[in-house]
Amino acid sequence: MFRMLSFFDLADGVDVDDFERALAPFCHHMIDAGLLHSRGLVGKRTDDTPMDTDGSRSQQYFFVSTFVDQSQCDASYDYIKKGEEPCASLHTAMRSKMQNGVFSCWGEPADEVPSTPT
Repeated sequence: MFRMLSFFDLADGVDVDDFERALAPFCHHMIDAGLLHSRGLVGKRTDDTPMDTDGSRSQQYFFVSTFVDQSQCDASYDYIKKGEEPCASLHTAMRSKMQNGVFSCWGEPADEVPSTPT
């Protein structure tokens, strides 16, 4: 599986429920279009622990999108970039609820990543 971490702040005046109401239809559309495998829950950052060492970012919310592989992720990007409906409106509605977005992608070839420390 291939994953994208979306790390962001909520837009001014937006709460997590507002964001979720915009995120869910966008993700359902992408799943139905075969361009997203699944999406995790929206989480809130806990940065008052010594384990959080990312001092360069202050974003407080995140979710993880899961794709079958990098090709599906790249096809998803191309589809969004086209700006066709209904994707354009759904994506705009979701993005309008967030700010300071940072997106990073992660591959996990199971045969190269040990499941336990060696």
